[in-house]
Amino acid sequence: MKNRKRIMAFMLCVGLVFVLAASSGFIIHEENHDCIGEGCEICARIAATVHFMRSLALIGVILAALFAALLSVRKYRRSSDRFNGLTLTLVGWKVRLNN
Repeated sequence: MKNRKRIMAFMLCVGLVFVLAASSGFIIHEENHDCIGEGCEICARIAATVHFMRSLALIGVILAALFAALLSVRKYRRSSDRFNGLTLTLVGWKVRLNN
């Protein structure tokens, strides 16, 4: 099951890279087209493609920020459980729990 998830994540990444490359190729190919002015179909598609790519970039930045925040919280949690190398638990404090 874990291997299947990795394969699906890899396929999703490859698909995303392909879509971004195809979008960039479209913009580069149609950069100097013969524009008819207002209502140009190609200009509208270029604008939609640029908007799509900016949306993906924003999502990527948000995911990277969340990942960094999770790593810092995890690191803070790990360091706050210790005090001078001793674990802050009853066993670490050598507390006897008698009935």
